[in-house]
Order: sequence, then C-alpha cells, then structure tokens
Amino acid sequence: MSEKATWDGLVDRMLQELAHDGPRAESYWAQQMAFGPVFVHAVGLRLRREPVGFGGEALVRCAQLARAAFGSLPEPPACDPTGLRMLAARQARALGWRRRAALDRLLQRLGARATEHSEVPARLTRCHELIGFRPGERLAG
Repeated sequence: MSEKATWDGLVDRMLQELAHDGPRAESYWAQQMAFGPVFVHAVGLRLRREPVGFGGEALVRCAQLARAAFGSLPEPPACDPTGLRMLAARQARALGWRRRAALDRLLQRLGARATEHSEVPARLTRCHELIGFRPGERLAG
C-alpha cells in the first residue's frame, strides 16, 4: 500500500474486489469492517457522501458477514485453538468499540438488516491482517 493511500481509495478497492474476487475477498473485507479500528467508519462516511450503486449487493453481503463475526466461537475442528484465541480477542476489542451498532447503522444505510448468526461462520476463523488507524498502516493482533 502506498504512503498516499486514502480511505476513499481503500473503499474503492474493496468495492472492486467484492465485485470480482469472490468469497475470499468477502471474508477479508468483512474482517476489516468487523475488527479494524476505523474502516467501517470510512465506509459509512463514504455512503453518506455518495450512495453505492455498482456493487451494493456485494457490500450488503460483506457487511452482514462482518456482523456475523460477533457470533459465538465455533467448536473445533472447524478451526484451530490459536485462531479461536485471536478471534476472541478481536471480538472483545471490537465490542468495546460498539462495532455491532456501527455495522447495524451501516446496514440500515444500505437498506438492509443484520442477520443473526448463533456461531461465527467457519470462513471467518482464518484471521487476516487488519488495516490500522491510517490507510496503509497495519494493526498488530
């Protein structure tokens, strides 16, 4: 990521990847929205300025998957204990940031509703590196 990266540039990249790259991109960007410190707010601000047209359905699916990341932890062998520990720590930190409420507001702005999941989908147990507080910055943990 270049030093001149912007949040709008990242949102554009997300929309492009969601439209063309399938489930892996959906899982990656869902984790960014669920657990990254700032990204969900950058998406929300972007939607305030300009409603999403192209790729809106993919963004709704991704935001719903991000909301599902706050379900209960799956039982092994769906994932390894290290991944569960990291996922639990990310859930705790994001819940402290009131991320569920932020995702609910984002979904409302998109004209959709949160779908309740009793358990985190298995594909979200592989933890991706998170974008930090500034575009291009990586968040430890």
